[in-house]
Amino acid sequence: MSEGCVILAAGQGQRMGQRNKALLALGPQSFLATIAGLCVCANISELIVVVAAPHEAETRVAAQELGLACVSNPHPEAGMGSSVACGFKHAMHSLSAS
Repeated sequence: MSEGCVILAAGQGQRMGQRNKALLALGPQSFLATIAGLCVCANISELIVVVAAPHEAETRVAAQELGLACVSNPHPEAGMGSSVACGFKHAMHSLSAS
């Protein structure tokens, strides 16, 4: 059985002054890199990052540099649940195909 992890990175960062929280530094690396590294240590085989505007492009580039799959949330204004749904849909498709 394969395990997957959905990493939510589709927020606008409104409470952080519009900053991209996924790319904020946590020690020597970003939150995104730290989370991905922990998942790899836990032998999680499928990592999916859910992205959306306004930080979609830069988060997607960072995720791809880490070898992570990305999926866009076309309706992030619908809330975090919509990002979870996008990520789970992608994960179910990816994991069933492998």
